[in-house]
Amino acid sequence: MNTTRGNIALLTKSDNPDEKLVKFCDKGQYILHSYTKIDALIAGVKSRKYLTVILEADYPNLFDIKNPSGDNLITVLERDLLVPVTVSVPEDEVLKATVNVLGISRTIPKPLFREEPLVAVLVNLVIPTKKDTGIFEDDYCGLFIDDFLYLKYCPFDIYCRLSETKALKVVNAYDIINTELLQRLKDKGMSRLFLKRQDYKKLIAINAYSDNKGLEGKERLAWINSISHSLLDDVYHDDVNVETFFAAKQIVENTLDLVADNSMMFELIKSLNELNNDIYKHSLGMSVYSVLIASKMGMNDPKIKFRLSMSGMFADIGLKQIPPELHDKSRILYNHKEQLEYMKHPDLSVDILRAVEGLPEEILQVISQHHESMDGSGFPRRYTKNQIHPLAKIIRVADEFCFLTLRTKHNKNIMSPIKALEEFRKPYNHTRFDKDVVSALETLLLEKTTLKKSA
Repeated sequence: MNTTRGNIALLTKSDNPDEKLVKFCDKGQYILHSYTKIDALIAGVKSRKYLTVILEADYPNLFDIKNPSGDNLITVLERDLLVPVTVSVPEDEVLKATVNVLGISRTIPKPLFREEPLVAVLVNLVIPTKKDTGIFEDDYCGLFIDDFLYLKYCPFDIYCRLSETKALKVVNAYDIINTELLQRLKDKGMSRLFLKRQDYKKLIAINAYSDNKGLEGKERLAWINSISHSLLDDVYHDDVNVETFFAAKQIVENTLDLVADNSMMFELIKSLNELNNDIYKHSLGMSVYSVLIASKMGMNDPKIKFRLSMSGMFADIGLKQIPPELHDKSRILYNHKEQLEYMKHPDLSVDILRAVEGLPEEILQVISQHHESMDGSGFPRRYTKNQIHPLAKIIRVADEFCFLTLRTKHNKNIMSPIKALEEFRKPYNHTRFDKDVVSALETLLLEKTTLKKSA
């Protein structure tokens, strides 16, 4: 069984990180997350536990970048977000002097000629996992703080994370949600709170879902982390607010966590990846963008977000059962017979998923309708506006958005998100998609956040 020692974040100006650093992480079983943008790094640190963040000293204007309060990046990371910073320093006398003047003591050379400096850093930072408790994610599921704010009360205890093995209860079950307390936690840099796993399942109304035969512990965590990184690399668009994206990504990760608890569901999602990476990437895209759109429609109930995430993730699982030669052909080039075969896949998906014990019927209904259009031009039943499930209308838009904007071997000339939005507004599309859902997509794409440079 593969094990991981923890996550390391890297802020780099290059799309190709230091080769020796990558090899060190692979050999030492650390998961390296590489960021080229500071706002994405900040959002990543808020959503995931890192042993350290490595900042390359030659990153453009690294020591001049400040937030609106005038704090530099290192202060924001260490004081506000409570993550240790290590600076990677190249052979440059000016940069070396700058690091010394700033009093930065935790440094490693760039490139990483020798492993010893980084080993020394990590030895002092790693918090050992207690054998009797396993890892934190075995017992808890996280939600962004904003996901709790819509509740008047939560029927379960709510916790904040203190370390890899410890949690502190901050809200008692059935207490009125103290929004001032949650806001203070956010102001201190905390982005997520946690429920015990069994309570999260109750919150999203999942019964008898785990068969205790899926992935366990660190193997499950490593699998989820690999998909999480794929979401950033393959699915994230710069036009989307990174903090909003990471909140939706957390919901998708929770969904994957539950998928990993069930051997059949895990094998299904794994087989989709083995079948066709483009279909797999598209499914992840549908999952996360459905949740993103729902958040802009004011649908903050974790149960609704989970059902959208699960529906998007498995909507195309029925493609496993259509003729395999169709996978190597763009669907816009299908002939009439091939189109008919393709149009079977929503029902095929439902047939496959009916074998999963405890999967809500609503998810099956949404999947069966995810290609129906408001004007009755969709498939497989040509439903019209009032016959289509509200969540299926969201999946429909997310599916089309991903089809237009995610790069595949059949779609190399992808549209930008804003160009895709214009496509939704064209007359021949205007009647096919729910106007409120498209409006929510527009809101999503016009919202951004950045860490500003100082003047």
